[in-house]
Amino acid sequence: MKKKFSRSTNILLVTKDLSDCFIGGRERLSQTYRSLLHKLFPESLLIFCPYPYSVNAFARYIYSIVGMLDGLTPSRIFSIITLVKKNNIELVFIDGSNYGLIALVLRLYCPNVHITSLFHNVESRFFWGSFLRKKTLKALGIILSNYIAEFFCIWCSHTSITLTSHDQKKLKFLYQKESSEVVPLVIDDSRSVEEVNKEIIPIEPYLLFVGGPFYANIQGVEWYIKNVSEKAPLSLYIVGNGFELYSGLFANHKNVKFVGSVRSLSPWYNSASAVIAPIFDGSGMKTKVAEALQYGKAIIGTKEAFTGYTLPDHKGIFECISGSDFIQAINTIHDYPPPRFDISLRSIYEAYYSYEAGYKKLYSVLNLE
Repeated sequence: MKKKFSRSTNILLVTKDLSDCFIGGRERLSQTYRSLLHKLFPESLLIFCPYPYSVNAFARYIYSIVGMLDGLTPSRIFSIITLVKKNNIELVFIDGSNYGLIALVLRLYCPNVHITSLFHNVESRFFWGSFLRKKTLKALGIILSNYIAEFFCIWCSHTSITLTSHDQKKLKFLYQKESSEVVPLVIDDSRSVEEVNKEIIPIEPYLLFVGGPFYANIQGVEWYIKNVSEKAPLSLYIVGNGFELYSGLFANHKNVKFVGSVRSLSPWYNSASAVIAPIFDGSGMKTKVAEALQYGKAIIGTKEAFTGYTLPDHKGIFECISGSDFIQAINTIHDYPPPRFDISLRSIYEAYYSYEAGYKKLYSVLNLE
């Protein structure tokens, strides 16, 4: 029988420290979950953040061998155990399977504590894709350390959450155990529709790609430049922290402009004719799709980009397989420009991927009464 909790339950959230961190898709989801848990447990939520390592490279290597990642050290794990016992914690929420070793230690030393873990991705599968692009011993070591942490996470958590049923099946394949819950990606939008729509960039009609320079995004941009950009009637603007450093790698990038980091994404989304997502690999869900829906924008993407999303048959959503599919969709956007803000696309975000939708789903998953 599923354990029930009340809103006064003592809960500990273990999550990444974001104070000096660039806020990308994963970080936005962490921020949203922190806010959701604070709303669900307004008086009883404690937060523990393993800060970035201050130890040397050799110590980090030793830690990673046993699955201590992203700031975990023996002393910090001991601090978590002490915190749990001192504050009579009943529920520990682990934000990321990279912290899976914590689940193992809690099982051993705090057997009465309920452990719930959020899998942002299937990390070992995610880093396998990165390894295939750049085969180094370091990349292989990252896969192995994440595999160890993720193994502990899936087997030692009482409740495990993945963003998609695809990731649920990947866990089953890799670890012979699937997640117990599927909760789609949700992102907060603290501003009103009217407020968001005020910011505009006065430039030519353009397509927008948003994302950092990790392997699947780089692969997607390379594919787009090779197969689509020269025949596209609209320029593509690429916005993402650090992506401007890669512009030199693309000798021929007609109709593609590398913007890099920006102060705010809002004007870039608002002013775009459509958002594109030529993604062919990865795990989890693609934040750029939820953001496009949030801003009421037409989306042109691959099947992988739309993985995990519940999307109706809508004239503003184009699922493409080939380069010619992308070109045809872009031509349609060019010849018949969609509304700058499509309320029907925004309504999809509000129904499935908004803060309110996440609140209802998490309330159910945590079995609150």
